[in-house]
Amino acid sequence: MDARTTSDSKVWGTENSNDARVVPTFVCRIEDAHNGLEPSHPTENKISSRYDFVKVKVQLNHLESEDSDQNGRIQTNARGHYYVLSRFLIMRYLAGTGINIADANRIALRVKKQLVSLNELRPTQRRLEDVLFTIMRTEFGYGEKYCDAYRFLTIFYTNRIPLLILMYGTVCTGKSTLCRMLAETLNTPTVLHTQVAVDTLDIVNSGRCREAPWELHVLDDLRELCGAVAKGMRAELRSAAESGKIIIVEGVHVDVAEIRSLYDGLRPPTVCTFCIHIPADQHILQIGGEEKHKAAVAIDEALMRLNAEAGAVSVQVDILDYSKAVNFMHNRLLEVIKNLTVGMK
Repeated sequence: MDARTTSDSKVWGTENSNDARVVPTFVCRIEDAHNGLEPSHPTENKISSRYDFVKVKVQLNHLESEDSDQNGRIQTNARGHYYVLSRFLIMRYLAGTGINIADANRIALRVKKQLVSLNELRPTQRRLEDVLFTIMRTEFGYGEKYCDAYRFLTIFYTNRIPLLILMYGTVCTGKSTLCRMLAETLNTPTVLHTQVAVDTLDIVNSGRCREAPWELHVLDDLRELCGAVAKGMRAELRSAAESGKIIIVEGVHVDVAEIRSLYDGLRPPTVCTFCIHIPADQHILQIGGEEKHKAAVAIDEALMRLNAEAGAVSVQVDILDYSKAVNFMHNRLLEVIKNLTVGMK
């Protein structure tokens, strides 16, 4: 008779306490996973899997060699650097390629399950990708486009290449929504909103926040405020560049040249700039009337003059369907990342 639970631990073994193995409630032993056993916890998180508790070490040594055992399974002879495989890491890269998160979750779990089932607990990076791409193609129908994107995204994140995404436009054009959706797709938590910096400056200087930036149609006023906002973000932007992160800056108060000047003494990040627009009829409804729309158009014209040499990509947004604009920006960023990783390993 097996003793299964105690008050704060789980026991696998016999009734003899000397033979029983006590492990924490969230642990499933490798041999249990191999035998198809699930940890029997009444409140088990359905997002987790027994395969998450099996450690798979992916070898990164470029001098590694591979041999086939008598059953045809690939075994690595490498003893160099490795990382512990997490299916959530695979999910991150898969989502970055444009695969929907539900399929990314299933693919990642399927990869981990296959490696554990075959007892390949020390695969090489090449072997991991072979398994992953085979499953993507044969079981989920994702072709070479997604496999290529996964390869260069892996290189991009592994080499910690800094990337700065600037998203600007006049008020009420959906920038914050686009920014949130793009950040989710790229799995980056680092987002800076220029309006937060402006509100902070207003509170410090006058004790209250301004209602709306209507006066910014005057180019000198816009340039001065954008400069102050850029200086307020300097520490965060430089930190992201030093650590090789993706960071997104969105808002009205964006002076691209001023932001680029903040990286003195550092290797500057690659900068991708998007200028956001929506149709006039949608903007009138969003902003609350034609008068405010006209004032917002004046701000937009000032922004265009301020960033005339920024090389921004114009993005037309339909506020009834943000996904088209997000997909456009995402594909553009994938092209940039691919070019950045050419020749890297």
